[in-house]
Amino acid sequence: MTRFWPLLIALAACSTSKETGTPSEPTPDTDTDTDTDTDTDTDTDTDTDADADTDTDTDTDTDTDTDPVTDADADGFSADDGDCDDGDANVYPGAPEVWYDGVDQQCDGVVDDGDQDGDGQDWSDVGGLDCDDADPLAVFPELVEAYPPDGSVGVVDPTDLWVTVPKAHVAAVTLTVLGPDGPLSGAEAVEGASLHFAPADPLEPVTSYTLQLTGACGTVSASFTTADDGAIDPASLVGHGWRFDLDAGSMVLPAALGPILLPYLTDDLLLSALASGASTVDLRAGRAADGVPTQDLCGETADSVGDLSATPLLVVSYPYLDTNADFVLRDAVVTATVVSAAAPMTDAVLDGDIDTRDLGALGVGTPAEVCDLFVAFGERCVACSDGAPFCVPVRIEDLPNGPTPAALVERTAADIAADPRCP
Repeated sequence: MTRFWPLLIALAACSTSKETGTPSEPTPDTDTDTDTDTDTDTDTDTDTDADADTDTDTDTDTDTDTDPVTDADADGFSADDGDCDDGDANVYPGAPEVWYDGVDQQCDGVVDDGDQDGDGQDWSDVGGLDCDDADPLAVFPELVEAYPPDGSVGVVDPTDLWVTVPKAHVAAVTLTVLGPDGPLSGAEAVEGASLHFAPADPLEPVTSYTLQLTGACGTVSASFTTADDGAIDPASLVGHGWRFDLDAGSMVLPAALGPILLPYLTDDLLLSALASGASTVDLRAGRAADGVPTQDLCGETADSVGDLSATPLLVVSYPYLDTNADFVLRDAVVTATVVSAAAPMTDAVLDGDIDTRDLGALGVGTPAEVCDLFVAFGERCVACSDGAPFCVPVRIEDLPNGPTPAALVERTAADIAADPRCP
């Protein structure tokens, strides 16, 4: 068994001492100054200024500003009043705006020459997209974002298709999803500035579809192509297995301790398919030492039923996994995409919990005290599956793996205890 916890305790103690240590106090100065300075300044300066300055300023400024405030165009506003063109009587603050003439009649600093109906688009006659600038619901559709994004290929079974538009256009546009045979049927919904569409039937594999956004002034679209459905026959996996290299993955939880803890997971995780159902596969989990091709018979195995209902996605859960480190991984879940029995799984992730109650035999303290060790690293224990607040979440992503033909032998704690080869 690889010993991680002595290192954790040492590091935590170092961290705690740094946080709680106090600098030494300086030695108090007990010297007494016995020298008394009795010198006094006997020089008295009695100089005074006998010169009295009685000059006064008798100059009075009587100039006044006689420049008149003018309103050259007689529109009731001068330049001082904010008239931005005092030569045009039709231009003054608050004047009626004349659309599309290039003049700021209102003197508000904005030439309102394009968007009379306030829909966010300029009239097409002055270079904009709006075909009817008197109707705020007549717009040219603007596609801000789409899902799947335009040009996507290999999209796996999308059940929620959507587009995002400018908020002001939500009521002015419609979304249609087109397949090879025309518009699809499905449920429509609006969420904020997004229009959603849920197809009534699953989309066909390796097929092109179009999200079509239509407004009174035109149409825009985004297209995507679905993936091969990649459906996996669970029966094809029986008799095959996979080997996952745990310490070659990316441990993202616990965040602060991941780089320290991951190298201690030196054993590989083995999965072996024993039997299958319509959308399930029975998987036995075991372990093998790095570089050793066969199962470690001194490690407990665990059996579970893997879910392939969202084929090719596999999800399999175990109450625990024996990692051969200082801990078992509780409530472990392996998630991955199955390609075939003869190929590595992709996007493999292992989730689980370190339950500090499992560590009592190691002499590292009570579960609460072990949780305090994690606090020294900025981590905190959370509730376990039974509600007790003693678990530390673990997540390892991007797990390298490959197929292995070896079937796993069931090994229980009793089997291991009775085996003289096991320490």
